Amino acid sequence: MRFLLLNKEMRVYPFRRTDHIALVDTIDAVCAEGRWMHTQRFVVTPAWEQALQGNSTHHLLLVARHGTRVVGWCRVFPTDAHEEGEVGIGLLAPYRNQGLGTTMLQRIIAWSRERGYKRLVLYTREDNERAIHVFQRCGFRMTGRREGEWVQMALPLHPESVGDGP
Repeated sequence: MRFLLLNKEMRVYPFRRTDHIALVDTIDAVCAEGRWMHTQRFVVTPAWEQALQGNSTHHLLLVARHGTRVVGWCRVFPTDAHEEGEVGIGLLAPYRNQGLGTTMLQRIIAWSRERGYKRLVLYTREDNERAIHVFQRCGFRMTGRREGEWVQMALPLHPESVGDGP
């Protein structure tokens, strides 16, 4: 997967180990907003640890840069369910509502299809109308609730995964 140049200064590309510190700082900044993430600071889970080492073919971690600054990320990690991935995304506030999130989601979806994932899931706050709109535009649909304020959304990637295939 190559760089995607959105304009002269904005690009999206797969994570490189040299992005580690700047990416964690960006994730921490989004978490510190106190509203959109589950935690106030970035928590390194085993899946994140693998992603930040850059040595797994079962996940994709994209980085968005504006010039030299990391401004966002989008990732898909395998879940415990067979052929399912969980999507996560975040952007610094000044970079929202510009199509960057949609671009990253579309790349994650295409990559997941190529790898044989049958379904993608994600969790977002039920009052995050902007994000829900983007997710729905990319094909995700509400499928459940989690922990009160959070909703689950899912995207079937192959017709047979929803039972109406050939």
